[in-house]
Amino acid sequence: MIFSKEAAYAVRVLVKLASFRNKDYVSVAYLANQLSIPNPFLSKIIQKLVNFGWLESKRGNKGGVRFSVNPQDVTIMDVLIKIDGPDTLETCILGLSECNDKVGCPIHQYWLPLKKKMLNILESQTIASLAAFYKNGKEEK
Repeated sequence: MIFSKEAAYAVRVLVKLASFRNKDYVSVAYLANQLSIPNPFLSKIIQKLVNFGWLESKRGNKGGVRFSVNPQDVTIMDVLIKIDGPDTLETCILGLSECNDKVGCPIHQYWLPLKKKMLNILESQTIASLAAFYKNGKEEK
């Protein structure tokens, strides 16, 4: 189970947006700078997040992006599935084409319980719960 850089960046940008106390629009250039994400790549990710209905965008001098839904309603798992697709969570950690409970790879039996725990965390942690860390005065490095 490997997540793409795009999915990781999407989580980071959503958490950063949710960490703002106000509901003003935030420029994509500002987000790119703050999160050290190349602006063109971030713009593509932002467009997907807008298309999913999670963000809204506004052009112009005071434009940018902001949440259009409650960040409490978006889990990390939601983001990973939307960006990487549902099948990405089912791939073998070693990259083998056939790996399941019947025919597992050499580490399948060890990986499966860890994967289940990780999936539970990804399904239970919302963007808002992660953003609370930043709202409490912690800074992203």
